[in-house]
Amino acid sequence: MFPPNDNDWITYIQTAVPNNEQPCWVDIVGDTQYPAAYYYLSPTPDPNPTEVAFRMRLNGNPLSLNPLEYKLKEFVWGVVIRSHFNAVLFTILVNASGSVYRLQVRDSTSTLVYNEPIALNSPSQPSDNVRVADAGAHFPCASPVMPDEDYFLDFTLPTSAFAGFNFVSSTYRLCYFTSTQDIVINKEFVCGMILNPPAGTPVLCVTKQIVSGPTTVCTDDIHTWVLVITLYNCGTVPVTNVVLTDTISSDIVLSSPPVFIPSANVVYVPRTATWNVGTINPGDTVALTIIISGSFVMPGHYILNSGTVTGTDLTPIIFGDHGILVYGQDQLTADKEIVSGPLTVESCKISTWTLRITVTNTGESDIPNVIVIDQFSSAFTIESGPQFTASAGTVSILGKEITWTISNLAGNSSETLLITVTGFFSGEGHFTFDTGSIFDQCMETVTFQDTGIDVLPAAIPHPIKVSGEIRDCQTGEPLEDVSATIYNSRCKIIGTDTFSGQYELHLPAGTYTVLFEKEGYRDKFLALVLQSDADIQTDVEMAPETPALPAQADGDGGIRELDLFAGILCQKIDAEIVYSSLICVNSTARVECLNDVIDSFSSAVLCGAKLRLAVNLEKNLVYRLNQSKYFTYDERMFSLCFPLRQDGKCSDKKCYVQVKHVDFCKEENLVYNVAHLRFIAYLFNKDDVLVPGTPEDEC
Repeated sequence: MFPPNDNDWITYIQTAVPNNEQPCWVDIVGDTQYPAAYYYLSPTPDPNPTEVAFRMRLNGNPLSLNPLEYKLKEFVWGVVIRSHFNAVLFTILVNASGSVYRLQVRDSTSTLVYNEPIALNSPSQPSDNVRVADAGAHFPCASPVMPDEDYFLDFTLPTSAFAGFNFVSSTYRLCYFTSTQDIVINKEFVCGMILNPPAGTPVLCVTKQIVSGPTTVCTDDIHTWVLVITLYNCGTVPVTNVVLTDTISSDIVLSSPPVFIPSANVVYVPRTATWNVGTINPGDTVALTIIISGSFVMPGHYILNSGTVTGTDLTPIIFGDHGILVYGQDQLTADKEIVSGPLTVESCKISTWTLRITVTNTGESDIPNVIVIDQFSSAFTIESGPQFTASAGTVSILGKEITWTISNLAGNSSETLLITVTGFFSGEGHFTFDTGSIFDQCMETVTFQDTGIDVLPAAIPHPIKVSGEIRDCQTGEPLEDVSATIYNSRCKIIGTDTFSGQYELHLPAGTYTVLFEKEGYRDKFLALVLQSDADIQTDVEMAPETPALPAQADGDGGIRELDLFAGILCQKIDAEIVYSSLICVNSTARVECLNDVIDSFSSAVLCGAKLRLAVNLEKNLVYRLNQSKYFTYDERMFSLCFPLRQDGKCSDKKCYVQVKHVDFCKEENLVYNVAHLRFIAYLFNKDDVLVPGTPEDEC
């Protein structure tokens, strides 16, 4: 059971260095005011307690980030019970790694002797064997200066799990630890003093710690570690003829010889140091600092160095650091695939896809705190979802960015995330659905993406109706017997017709130029860019022919250029342009504004027989979705062809294009928009003289 009051906890370890382990929830912290580790026996006082409880102070929250569950992250916390000569007697594990979620005890042979499910509830229940409690804000983790929240991890179990051992009378010491896995201890490891030291018998408390240097490295990377071996006479009699022997692991490739502080009485032969300490009196402490630089070739978990302390009548004491976790350079891999949904889809067509991200740890060592970032394509619009099914960890989304956090990715294992989303692609071409990345344990970026979607132009299976009235632009009277010649995008004639008062064309999607002619009237062009299935209603207004007058090219106002005499113009092109297209937005969006702006245009006379006009049109759309306002910007380019009659006599030109107005309407996720533009072109001889002026308006 847990103590009824916090004051009933027995302080065991006071000091534990903050920020020496990452992530924060495996960093045991403490000082004299806020101790690191405690224990409690129940009933107390009693020579034979029936229950024992342990408490450690952590620098971060050990609870899962998933708001839908009250569980521990996929790590391991616990206590090692050691004899006074450092032999392992029992190992207690709060084991939340992988699919294991149990409170366990292993004996000195690593045999599992206690194995019960973790019982953790909020609020805590009397039957709970694990609990997490607020420990205040005393130690920094996220910030090197500002303290943030600390947490107590408590766990309790019956003393019957420890056969032949008595927490009141046995001689032992406790070492509190954290780890990413239950096979080896690879994170924090802090030990306290020997409890119930034997009276009149030489006893030393020996501790070895990595006080500086990374506990997680990658193969072939050179690092430096500072280790301190502390020998404390925690008994009642002097210990004489003390000799410490320390051996550096053969798995580390040394980049320089190790340094020993103090160096006096230390004899070093390759890989092994012998320190003749002499006598250590009760209550005295001596320490040896060892500085090692090197690298590891193979991934795995390695002890930097280990050794033995001997002395007169002293049972040999073994010691070692808790080790370094070494990762392979390419140990973490990721891939993404489209599980279901169309691989070919029309632009703007709403469909549903399911994608699967698989993250794999190809090495033996667990990888903690794996953060996967996945970004939807900018060409993709989400209609609903996404919905996530993760085999482990938690998932969140902000905008189009998905963050998948896996607390611990076990060695030689994979985790998957299924993403189901409904939406559509804008534009045409081949689009990868989304691209992701992981910043791995070796400070490298692992990228992945799906094979992609082929997005086709929106199908327009039926001809589009283009119709309107044909009128005199001055009187508004309908015009009879108006001939119409239809040209394709290359200025090839594809049809002719004659209309009276009204015209009606039925054209497949595409680009066309229609020339309207009538005796006594100037030619009028209607240029059509049909990229949606919306029918077009636009009137044609023709200007009566007039005597030769100075002619003006219509523009946006201000100073205008004109030919000195209209009679010497080779040809004037007077055209209305209708650009019909689609923009896709979320079905629930409300369009507030849509306007078109001419970004640029260019023109060229080709082969003396046609004028090619290219227009870059900027589409600006403002819409509201979920109480937020959004702006989208899109550039469209189209090209038109106008036939010429001057047989190449005049190669110089002056052209003007302006947007008259834009009509739009929304249906589901489609915004139909029709831009009406005016195009005027004057073709003249290069020797003609242009002067500013204001001519008489034709209409």
